[in-house]
Amino acid sequence: MQRTVTLLTVYYFCVQELTSAITITELRAPAQVAEGGEMILGCAFDLEGEALYSVKWYQDNREFYRFVPGNSPPASHFSAPGITVDMQRSSSDVVTLVGLTRRSAGVYRCEVSGETPHFNTVAQEKHIQVYLVPTSGPRISGLHQQYRPGDRVRVNCTSPPSRPEARLQWWVNRQLAPSQDVQGPWRQYWPGPDAVTTTLQLQFTVQPSHFHFGQMTLKCQAIIPPLYQNESVHSSSQEEVTEPPVYHEKSHFTDFGNIMGVFTTSEEEQQSNSGKCYHSFSIFTAVVSIILKFTL
Repeated sequence: MQRTVTLLTVYYFCVQELTSAITITELRAPAQVAEGGEMILGCAFDLEGEALYSVKWYQDNREFYRFVPGNSPPASHFSAPGITVDMQRSSSDVVTLVGLTRRSAGVYRCEVSGETPHFNTVAQEKHIQVYLVPTSGPRISGLHQQYRPGDRVRVNCTSPPSRPEARLQWWVNRQLAPSQDVQGPWRQYWPGPDAVTTTLQLQFTVQPSHFHFGQMTLKCQAIIPPLYQNESVHSSSQEEVTEPPVYHEKSHFTDFGNIMGVFTTSEEEQQSNSGKCYHSFSIFTAVVSIILKFTL
């Protein structure tokens, strides 16, 4: 009995030594990829002197690619949902997938096996997510071309459909907008349950300090790390305030007198002028009497 246990123990350590002879030194696979794009999977391994029997790739335990040096041709692929292998760009240590879809997401495993008689096999795996990246930048709506201090700004920023949803941020003159000025986000699931359109609103009262050299700049930024970052920037100018015309009231009689050359006088001046007129009239009468006297 003791001898049996000893033999099993030796066999166990021998198997462990054999199975550890082949090692995967690096599994190269992105954590996130864009729908409609491509990805390159890499599997670097060390055979430790053994001959290579096969390299196999699996997605969610479904084999989709195999490389066997002893076969002709050595590389082959198998149909799987969301998997399209570019055979021209695939080999023993690299597999290229193109035309990625939502069904391309999952757990990818590289499995390396040595030749007979042991067929030692090692494997490593990694989970990969497929993101639906917006086809354009965020859109700003409700913005006016001009504002003046005291006006109310109310604008929306909407990001196109994505998976996962885009994280939106408002910036005012290169400064992140205060949280109390931001409303939302609001979500609309379109065109399907896995794609979401996101809207974030910005509201604030315009202050003179918002204008730098007569301009106020608003920026909306959309981020889906690490694959996507885009932004929309718009500037509004400060509206010039025109001062209303100032009208000065004038006396109607004064204006009329100025036009006609007639000046108003005081009561004392009127009495003085009356005396002068009476004196002049007396002299005029005396002169006429003398002239008539000599002519007759």
